[in-house]
Amino acid sequence: MPAAPNELIAEYFYHFLDGWKRGPSYVWCLYDCGSGSSTYLLFDCPENAQSAIVRRAQEGPTSLASCPFAVDALIAAECCSSWRQLVDSLRNELMIWENNGGAGIPLDSIIHTPNGTESLHRLSRSFQSIAGDLTSFDERLDFLTRLGRTYRPMKPAESPLLDSAVETLAYYQSRNVLWKRWVEHYNERVRLMINLFFSIGSQADNRTNLKIASLTSDIAVDAQRDSSSMITIAAVTMVFLPGTFISVRQVASSIHL
Repeated sequence: MPAAPNELIAEYFYHFLDGWKRGPSYVWCLYDCGSGSSTYLLFDCPENAQSAIVRRAQEGPTSLASCPFAVDALIAAECCSSWRQLVDSLRNELMIWENNGGAGIPLDSIIHTPNGTESLHRLSRSFQSIAGDLTSFDERLDFLTRLGRTYRPMKPAESPLLDSAVETLAYYQSRNVLWKRWVEHYNERVRLMINLFFSIGSQADNRTNLKIASLTSDIAVDAQRDSSSMITIAAVTMVFLPGTFISVRQVASSIHL
């Protein structure tokens, strides 16, 4: 037989990334729907999230115990803040690349900076990795939101507190979706910059090839002129060579006599 509503419990386990400042953190929770209490085990929790949880617990003995998913909401807030800071730092790096080209600095000089194209590739790879991490974070927030809405009818007395936590999780989920959209947009801008650099590099190579072709044409013209001069010299030599031969022969005959 199914358990009574006051006997239902929710046990869940998940991990999250607090940006790239550290490795993954793990959360295990046992939520007793009957007593309305929650038991959490946090492993390698970020310091800011720990401080927020302790500060919230010091506000009153029931500040966290009477609010299901409150700890999850505090952790989600810290994660969103860390991801925002990371995205902002990478966006500033992208703006430096874009503003250099718009500040009158020739793009050719930017392209030939040490590891210029490689830096843009690393920036694009970072945005791509962040987009994947934000997708995973969105899945966890969606899981917690749906879990809270599932258990809401089972504890009508705690509905206002539960609704508050669920709405907070839904808010951070919407923020996470917004940041993911911006990350994808920034990554597309990096790709456009890379394509522009390759286009400018190809144009520079084409100009170099045109110069080489022009020099090759000049060399061919000079070679043709040298060939004409050699033909003229050979013709003049052929005209005067018989007379020289006869003169030398006459001299030789006279010496013989």
